[in-house]
Amino acid sequence: MKRWCAFLPFFFLLIVFAPFAAFGQTETIVVDIAVAEGGERLGHKAFGLQDSIFNDAPDDSLIAPLKPALIRHTDMDVYRRAEKLNARFMYWLCLEYLRPYVAWDGFGAGFSAASAWPGDKGEWRNWQSSVARAVARAKKEGYDRIIWDVWNEPDVPEFWKRSWEQFLQTYERAALTIRKSDPKARITGPSLSTFKKERIFSFLDFAKARGVLPDILNWHELNYFEAVDLPEHVAAVRDYMRRNGIRIDRIMIPETIDSFYQHSPGRAVGIIARVHRAGVEAAAKTSWLEPPPHDRLHNSAIPSLDALLDPVGFRPRSVWWAYREYAAMSGGLLTMKPRAPAPDLDGIASYDPEAGKLFILLGRFLRNRSPAAEIRIDISPFPRALLKKNKAHVLARKIPNTGTANLEAPFVAAESDVPPVGNVLTVTLPDMEAEDVYSVIVSPPK
Repeated sequence: MKRWCAFLPFFFLLIVFAPFAAFGQTETIVVDIAVAEGGERLGHKAFGLQDSIFNDAPDDSLIAPLKPALIRHTDMDVYRRAEKLNARFMYWLCLEYLRPYVAWDGFGAGFSAASAWPGDKGEWRNWQSSVARAVARAKKEGYDRIIWDVWNEPDVPEFWKRSWEQFLQTYERAALTIRKSDPKARITGPSLSTFKKERIFSFLDFAKARGVLPDILNWHELNYFEAVDLPEHVAAVRDYMRRNGIRIDRIMIPETIDSFYQHSPGRAVGIIARVHRAGVEAAAKTSWLEPPPHDRLHNSAIPSLDALLDPVGFRPRSVWWAYREYAAMSGGLLTMKPRAPAPDLDGIASYDPEAGKLFILLGRFLRNRSPAAEIRIDISPFPRALLKKNKAHVLARKIPNTGTANLEAPFVAAESDVPPVGNVLTVTLPDMEAEDVYSVIVSPPK
């Protein structure tokens, strides 16, 4: 098999972004693309869905171009759509028990504390039989690659009304039941709502001691300002596992981005960058209630792709286009390392020498809205393979943050054939505001 990276020279690509903002800051991102034999292909692992997709909706034209890596769902039969999309499928196993045995008191209150929960008064039969029935049904239907997510967010009272210790026993009994029925089954946990280091370590210690370690470790990153530290979170967990003799290679983050920023293209790109930097296997966006005037609609119950589409006409919003531009990237993943002070500009880049294209996807995400900035990109040393008659073609498309409004398509903000100066190619991106995205493609001129 031909390896694409065999055609790459060793070189270092320095991309410097210098916005001319009123407060005079300089944002700098360094991209190292010294790619050796066997370098990592891009792989679109940073986009996935939590519910918000059915077997018959939305249309394939709205989901296939996004190349979802993971679909986490409350309906087991959506496995069929995930398989068609070549996406991993994760199922909320806890619902097999919650639906028949635990009353739902509504969003906010969650599942009723007055109901019978797994392990109450030492009673486990209903829980274990619920798990066994689910595994048997999956085998009958041919859903042989399901990832069993034992319990959703057991650190949140809305979903778990008992002690942490009782949850651990609930997880253990599910894992033993699943593996008795299907020794090759894939199990994941603990599915916490945010990164809670001590709880994750407690889960790992318990599962190791009882012989029920999951195949895939997962937690959620729903607080955006904590999620920016996702690479550090993953590194801390991997270090703990290494020091304690725990071998779990696979980590997923099946829920990301909080409700306030669910429509922001800039935040989406920021999470995309951090998912890749963290080196996890897959991640997914999560579902929230829509804001007024559609605040009676929860995106988990409609085919809006977790708010990427509007909840009435199901047409793309600007955040849909951010994921679409990400999915269109190809080639070898480039390492983007923000240099201070660059707390609000991040992105991902790739270089595909076979396609003759270099891709850059940038997102801006400020806590407080600031004036638009001009972004200057200096690419150095520029790959000679992308030059024709000493010029490169630069196409820069802007995805403005339209919030809940639709966006027909990104618009071309700059397009020209640009000569390098020495070994530096400079690209200027005008008027980048908070939550905006720029997609840049550099290729040889036609």
